[in-house]
Amino acid sequence: MVINDLMKDGILSPKDRVHLLGTASPIEFGLYKNMECIESIDTSNPVMAGIEQKMYFDLGLPHKPEANMNNFQNIEEKDTNLEFIEYNVKKFREINGL
Repeated sequence: MVINDLMKDGILSPKDRVHLLGTASPIEFGLYKNMECIESIDTSNPVMAGIEQKMYFDLGLPHKPEANMNNFQNIEEKDTNLEFIEYNVKKFREINGL
């Protein structure tokens, strides 16, 4: 709604360059699909959910993962389950048509 309101009020235009950072719900990014001003998105949501060993449902998770990148910068690959992470990243891309 914020992006829509900014567009409607003329604060943002299709020629602006917007980078979206973070999300509580993966389906959020799919809502911006036809907005020319959205240049890029950045979220650790599928990775953090995977670190918590939670797999995405059809629309992601019902809540934001508690895991935070600040607490996992030095995580070792051996301490993760890459299957969860890979599945969530694939599902995130599927959810958003990427």
